[in-house]
Amino acid sequence: MSIIQDKLNKLNPKHMTLLLLVVPVLLIAVFVWFIFLPFLKEKSDLEAAIRNTQSGISQSQVMERKIVELRGANAKLQQEFKVVAERLPSSEEDLVLQDRIKGLITESGLAIKTWSPGKKENDPTGLYSMTSINVEIAGSYHELGRLMEGIDRMTRMLSVTDLKMSEGKIEGKKMVIPVKFTLIAYSAAGGK
Repeated sequence: MSIIQDKLNKLNPKHMTLLLLVVPVLLIAVFVWFIFLPFLKEKSDLEAAIRNTQSGISQSQVMERKIVELRGANAKLQQEFKVVAERLPSSEEDLVLQDRIKGLITESGLAIKTWSPGKKENDPTGLYSMTSINVEIAGSYHELGRLMEGIDRMTRMLSVTDLKMSEGKIEGKKMVIPVKFTLIAYSAAGGK
């Protein structure tokens, strides 16, 4: 017989029972501690990495959709900018505009009393500039209406502010009304 068998035979039955219980428990504990728990941790880590990757993928897909939307919005804004740019010509065209407005006034049958271009001012964003022109004219209601209609038809961005009409006077067979207003012409700041 072997030495181990001899020693096992000499053991007390209580110790033998205890040994038969302790050894398997020890083996199970070693298995759990060195194999099963590291495996569970690795599995948990891999599942967390999968969740993070899936989250990253879904975020990337959302961002991809946003990029497509933003590209479409950018294209739309570029088109709108082209339309607005036509209405905001370069500042060199201001003199031509003043001549066109004077021409509209005389074509409408109105008489120019005063024409005072103001100083050009840039808006706070620097995207456009504004030139105000103080105008004093005289004529009938219908002539004034034709002038405003002509200004409205222009593609250039213009606004009429501070419109004041004084009491009309009859000159010959015509009612002449003195009118004062400020015409604001917008242009692209610094030219195109």
